[in-house]
Amino acid sequence: MKNLIMLLLIGFCVALNSCDKCKGVDCFTPVNTFMFKIVNQDSKNISNKVDSVRFVYVENGVSKIITPQKVTNATNETLFASNDIGWIAIEKLVSFDLQIKQVSKGNLTMKHIKVNKDCCTYFEMETLTFKEKSILKTVDKDYCFLLTID
Repeated sequence: MKNLIMLLLIGFCVALNSCDKCKGVDCFTPVNTFMFKIVNQDSKNISNKVDSVRFVYVENGVSKIITPQKVTNATNETLFASNDIGWIAIEKLVSFDLQIKQVSKGNLTMKHIKVNKDCCTYFEMETLTFKEKSILKTVDKDYCFLLTID
C-alpha cells in the first residue's frame, strides 16, 4: 500500500510538471525601436534639416536626456531612432519634452505595457501622444511616427 501511494504521488508530480506547456520555452521580444520623422504643417519630412534633437524627461526628480540617432533609410529619407525611450515608459506614462537646439517643440507622452501570452513576453505601446494628440496610429510607409512641429 505504501508503494502504491508513493507511485501515485510520483505520477501526480510528473503529470503536474508535464502540464506546463511553457517549460523550457524562452521567448522574449524587446520594446520596438521608436522611429519618428519631424514634419512641418504640410506633412513634409524636414528631419534632414533638423539638428540637435533630444528628449528631456524627469526621473526621480532628476532631468535626463535621450538623444535619438539620425538615420538615412534606403530611399535616402532622414528619420530619427531611439532604442532607449521605449524602455523608460514600461508600465508607466512618461512625458518627454522634444527639444530641437534646446528649444521645446512639444510634449510626447508614451506608455508600453508588458504582455505575457503563449509562453512569450513582449511589449505593446498603449499610449503615444504628441502635443496632447494621439499619434499611435500615425505611422508612415517606413513605420515612423510623424511629429508635426511649427
